Amino acid sequence: MKKENKVIRFNYSKLEKKYGLDYILHKEYYGLFIKKGRLKIDTKRLLSILPNRFNEHCDFKRNTVYFVPFKKCKKDYAMNYFFEQIDNAKKVWFDQKDTYKKIIEKYMKKEFSKKAPNYDDLMHCGILEADEWQSANMMAGYIHSIETINKISDKINSIKSTLYLETIHQIASKVEHAMMLTMEKNGYNGDRCGRFDIYKFMDGRIGDSELKIKKLPHYNDFDKFYSIWNFVKHNSKSTYDKIDRNWPELLRKKGEDIDFEFDFPSEHLAIEYLKLSDKFITNMLDQLLEFYYEFCELCYQEPKYFCLWNYDEYFIDIVNEEIKSKREDIYNLLGLPPWL
Repeated sequence: MKKENKVIRFNYSKLEKKYGLDYILHKEYYGLFIKKGRLKIDTKRLLSILPNRFNEHCDFKRNTVYFVPFKKCKKDYAMNYFFEQIDNAKKVWFDQKDTYKKIIEKYMKKEFSKKAPNYDDLMHCGILEADEWQSANMMAGYIHSIETINKISDKINSIKSTLYLETIHQIASKVEHAMMLTMEKNGYNGDRCGRFDIYKFMDGRIGDSELKIKKLPHYNDFDKFYSIWNFVKHNSKSTYDKIDRNWPELLRKKGEDIDFEFDFPSEHLAIEYLKLSDKFITNMLDQLLEFYYEFCELCYQEPKYFCLWNYDEYFIDIVNEEIKSKREDIYNLLGLPPWL
């Protein structure tokens, strides 16, 4: 039996008659149509004109003639609030890392340029023989080098600790902000977003949220980050013990690490007990991003990676960019700069 409501595809041969010679400056030419406020896409047409222009995660599988994106706007996805904040934190991290590297290099150059004590006076006063003076001078130079290296090492550790501490606090601030925003957009009217507040709110959406969230593949990475943040924030024995219990490899300890002689607690700050590195911070940002993809898929029913492409604005922006380029080609045949 034939379908009664047969869908008739758009006849692209009529575009020139409708719009004139600049028909390529209209979205229909690319297979984009606005129907009742939503975008419908002739993906075969779009991909034939603009191949290799879309996010690697794009999947145009559909059960209808025209592809309708999952959401309308980029910010309709909760995940894009997390993505934006973590992406911004990454940019700041790499920028600050380079800045701190230059500070360290400048400090090292300055310290190594300092000369060892000069023993010329002792050579001429008759107190030391020539060979004794030479030995004393060599020893002074050696001691000076060791002191310089130790001083530089201490300074570098201090600078890096400052960088890591600042980065951890900044990341936490950004993802907490994103969490509060997404919860409020979905009906939350509280004034806190601690873990138990999140679980209580999400219970109304998915039920047994604490159990389900803790089963997410990257929950351990999320828990590790927050445990580190709580430790450097509170400097408490309980936060130290949690890291020691779950991730002991992250802690410097007396008797296990060279030149570390302090049990916790001591006069040292929590950040000084942590074995952090540039690689660890970079990986932590990537792992947190993966956790929030999983979190939003579970709690907000957003399929993973859809936030990167599956919304109306994404396709409209790409086509508008192409139209702008074509318009410049058509109306600026001489290639004049825009200010002329």
